[in-house]
Amino acid sequence: MEHLNELSRDELVALLLAKEQHVVDGKQTITTLIEQITDYQSLMEQEKDTLERDLRHERAAHEAANHELLVARERVISLHEDLEREKANAKEQAESTIGNLRTLMVELENIEEANATLNQKLADERESHGTTMRQVGELQAQLDALTATHRRELAAAKSAAAAAAAASTAADGKSAAKDAPAVNASTSATASATTSASASVDESEERAAAAAAADKRKSRREKKEHKEKEHK
Repeated sequence: MEHLNELSRDELVALLLAKEQHVVDGKQTITTLIEQITDYQSLMEQEKDTLERDLRHERAAHEAANHELLVARERVISLHEDLEREKANAKEQAESTIGNLRTLMVELENIEEANATLNQKLADERESHGTTMRQVGELQAQLDALTATHRRELAAAKSAAAAAAAASTAADGKSAAKDAPAVNASTSATASATTSASASVDESEERAAAAAAADKRKSRREKKEHKEKEHK
């Protein structure tokens, strides 16, 4: 205050003006600061809104990603379960296939053994049939030989009968009493020769029939013995 009292009026006015200017400058500065603070606050609010919007977007994206991740995880679990079921089914099918193959192999071995047995039986049957056919051929040859012999004997008997008949008709100048015994003798000789030839033929046929019957009995007996061996 003493200092102010020492100042003159002009100095006081100048001092007041300086103070007023300083107050005005301070007000302007404060106003400027308020405007800057207001602008900064608006900027911060805008940035806050932007950040909140971005945060909401980020949260939505995160939730969507979590949902997709959850769906993918469930899908992976489902695929894993399906894969495990398929592996179990494949394993079961493989075991079933292996079992079927083993059964099939056993059946094939049995079939091969049965085929080998049948082939052996067929070979034995063929051999037996061949033996039988050879025997039949031999018997047929014997029968043909006997038949040819019988035919020759029959032809000889017929020739002898014809010669006897010719001899009996040649005695045409003798008496009736003498001719009668000669004719009877010739007729008797012819009949005897014919009877002998017929008997020889019948006997040969009987022998051939008996041989054929014996061969049939032998063939049946061999087949019966072969079948009994197969059953054993």
